[in-house]
Amino acid sequence: MSHSLPPLASVVNFIVLLSFLIYILRKPVSNFLHTRSQTIENNLKESQELREQALSMLKAYEDKISVLDQEVEKILLKAKKDGEKEKEKILQRAEMLAQQIVDQAKRSSEREAENIRKKIEKQFMHAALTQAKTEIVAKASQSEHQSFLDHFLTQMEQEHGINR
Repeated sequence: MSHSLPPLASVVNFIVLLSFLIYILRKPVSNFLHTRSQTIENNLKESQELREQALSMLKAYEDKISVLDQEVEKILLKAKKDGEKEKEKILQRAEMLAQQIVDQAKRSSEREAENIRKKIEKQFMHAALTQAKTEIVAKASQSEHQSFLDHFLTQMEQEHGINR
């Protein structure tokens, strides 16, 4: 039995030591475990709060982005409408200027036609007078020349108020 006693004493010593350690370390280990548990629980709560804040911020940014997309769409639509209005104004001005050019060309051509008509009329009158003069000189006698001359001078005197 002597061999069984030391192992039994070792077991008893071990149990006594273990009991002593449990008695002494129970409170610090319990406090450590409790503190560690609280820390883990607080970290989980904080992580959850941070996650919720991040989700909230993500939602806010997504809303802002969708609003920005809408704003960009509005700006582009407004720019397109403004461009169409400006295009319409430019076309109206171009049509007005084209009409002015046409009117000016028409007046210019009318003036030119009138000038040409007067020139032709003048040339025709000159040719007619020259031919009439040639025929009168050829066919009229000296007495008829004198009668024409007297009649012409009388008419000129009356028109210009000259007395002989």
